Amino acid sequence: MYLKKQADFNWYSCAILPTLINEDSDIEAISGEGKYGSDGFIAVLRLKTEELIWCAFFNESNPFDEIEILCTEINVRSTLGCLWKFKIRNSNIFSVECPS
Repeated sequence: MYLKKQADFNWYSCAILPTLINEDSDIEAISGEGKYGSDGFIAVLRLKTEELIWCAFFNESNPFDEIEILCTEINVRSTLGCLWKFKIRNSNIFSVECPS
């Protein structure tokens, strides 16, 4: 109940599209779409324990339908063709490149 007291609380259904496992990094990345056509999400989990490391949800990204895991980065491409690059250890560091 603490969350409900602090701010508006909403529940969204999501559909998982691609997933990708990287055993060397002990992570699984999942991505997909939300309830509305413009929603998209990416989540990173520990492979062995399925513990959530981080999750990012966007209202205006469109669904993410491609994932690539690099050494320190996870790249996801949206159905708009935009490439989103996230640092695995710090999801607050990210960039977005969209076609013009």
